[in-house]
Amino acid sequence: MLLTDAFEQFCGKKKLKPIYCAVREDFARIVTENRGGLVEFGTEDILEPASNKPSKGIKSSVNKAKKERVNILEYEREARQPERVNVLEYTRESRQDDTIETQFSAVIQEWLKNRTGQQMFGSRVSPFAVPEGSRWLYAERDNKIIGFITLTHLQAQKGFSIEHCIVDPAAPEGTTEWLIDSSIGKLRDHRITYQSFGVSAAKELGEMSGFSETNIALAKSIYKKVDGYMHFDGKLNFHRKFGVKRREPLFIAFPKGAGFTEMAGVVLAFNGTL
Repeated sequence: MLLTDAFEQFCGKKKLKPIYCAVREDFARIVTENRGGLVEFGTEDILEPASNKPSKGIKSSVNKAKKERVNILEYEREARQPERVNVLEYTRESRQDDTIETQFSAVIQEWLKNRTGQQMFGSRVSPFAVPEGSRWLYAERDNKIIGFITLTHLQAQKGFSIEHCIVDPAAPEGTTEWLIDSSIGKLRDHRITYQSFGVSAAKELGEMSGFSETNIALAKSIYKKVDGYMHFDGKLNFHRKFGVKRREPLFIAFPKGAGFTEMAGVVLAFNGTL
């Protein structure tokens, strides 16, 4: 815990209160043992690529996208080219390809333009922010990239986490499912046994400690209302279709306790609005 101690000393010198977001239970309890507070707010959905068995629904969606690869011809007075979708891996170590990365950026822009309403997310959409150890797969149709998935290396788990899975709104049905399924297959081929979907918010708050009963009731009530329009369980249900092996609870830990200022900081950390 030397790194944690150093971080908290740094925060103390800056007159800041440290907050740990999306941490495992054992870590959360250690850093909050001296009158701190913790909130169970989500899960980390974990796959085992070597033994993964997706649902029939996922297989059906993947097949819909795969069909775009073959030449399906229809007799018509006006000729129409068949749509083709290929999933390829982009290896960045050898050399940077500005053409591919520009197309990644174009996909992100189209995806962002299609987003409406309240949004909350755990990281900025920057697929090349951590290039060391990362892997990228992308979906291509008619020589145009229409989606991509970023896999971030997790050294401690000897596996990978899905950092982004972004698809152009105009992409054929099943492209998202095929990207994820292809990433599972790619890791299976390399005998990787750990693949994480990253942070997913739960439908309701779980354990809360270090807070008054009034604040706990208020927090859970507000979270329930937020879930009413964010529909947190939709993401969890989607993950389940890929054959999630286990779910690890995730916590927000407040070593120095929490008030409104700290809770507001958490909302901002997840790019939300108050």
